[in-house]
Amino acid sequence: MTCSDHTRLSTRPARTGDITTPKLLLQEDPLLLERFFSLPTQDNPLHVLAFSGQAAFTKEIFRHKQELALEPNQQGFSPIHIASASGNIEVVKALLSIGRKCDICLLKDKDDLIPLHLAVQRGRVEVIKLLVSSFPESLRKVTASLETPLHVAVNNNQVEATKLLLEEIKKHNMSEWIVNMGNREGNSVLHLATLGKQLQASSVLNLTL
Repeated sequence: MTCSDHTRLSTRPARTGDITTPKLLLQEDPLLLERFFSLPTQDNPLHVLAFSGQAAFTKEIFRHKQELALEPNQQGFSPIHIASASGNIEVVKALLSIGRKCDICLLKDKDDLIPLHLAVQRGRVEVIKLLVSSFPESLRKVTASLETPLHVAVNNNQVEATKLLLEEIKKHNMSEWIVNMGNREGNSVLHLATLGKQLQASSVLNLTL
């Protein structure tokens, strides 16, 4: 791969959503992606576009190489981790359409965070709805610190995310297990809210539980 091809396929079209250049390059050289992803570089266009919200470019890249949905960057984040944290719901939808939703939804980073944990951490309510509806069992998954998405919401004082997760947990009959579960320090979500003096979160939890 030439430096010119590398630049044209990487960050600029990913950030602008210009799919013409990568489409032409891939038509001319179907092995271009193979060579691109074998390079020791941080300039992975898939992670850039997941951050910038370019769903059309996402679909074009994955039309040629679907397994890249599982590809982590050097920080351990897959494209759907980045899109979920960034709140780019159209990219999340595109990534979920690639394969089995359970496989995509349960991808873990280096700290065992799945995409739902990251969406919750940032309060990305629409992404949370999409991820939970795609694979409700995500609600039970814990991080390396044994924290469920609800723990993460309370820890980060994400009140709207906390409300939404409680609704989903009740709807899927998971309340008793998730609400009472302790993290690695033994703290339940109510304990976390109390310890953090998070009055809104405490109020929501007390009204719901």
